[in-house]
Amino acid sequence: MSQLSKTIPKNPELKPAEDFYRLRREGIGFLEQMGSSLWTDFNIHDPGITILEALCYALTDIAYRAGWDVNDLLAPEPNKPFPKQAFFTAREILTVNPWTPDDFRCLLIDLELVRNAWIFCKKCACDVSYYAWCEKDKLKLSYQKPKTQLQIQPKKVEPQGLYDV
Repeated sequence: MSQLSKTIPKNPELKPAEDFYRLRREGIGFLEQMGSSLWTDFNIHDPGITILEALCYALTDIAYRAGWDVNDLLAPEPNKPFPKQAFFTAREILTVNPWTPDDFRCLLIDLELVRNAWIFCKKCACDVSYYAWCEKDKLKLSYQKPKTQLQIQPKKVEPQGLYDV
């Protein structure tokens, strides 16, 4: 009775789109054919070859994933925090902090009691300034200049990135 062994083959048969080295060879061949008068260095240290390899990797990754069964793509992973959730909202996936005034506006509008908001970047922090100095290896901040004599004079600091809401 002959059974197939359960091993991973050393040189598996790959589809053309899943074979990184085949795509790389074909890409370099295309470059040699199209740009041989201008492009003469096809070694791995060349930035163009590095970009070609990144594209080959991306194509093989997409081809590999495209070959999966749809049930495998949509099925939840075992022991996952949300076992019945195959798709996530943008708020759960895009966990970056607000960056632009519009990002801050969206955050405010998402609050239950806020119907609309306008946000403008301040040109200067003229009315908001404070003093900063080091005391016993710790940074100290205060709205008033300290009255005690210090080794290092406090520096007046004006924050940047303030908004009018």
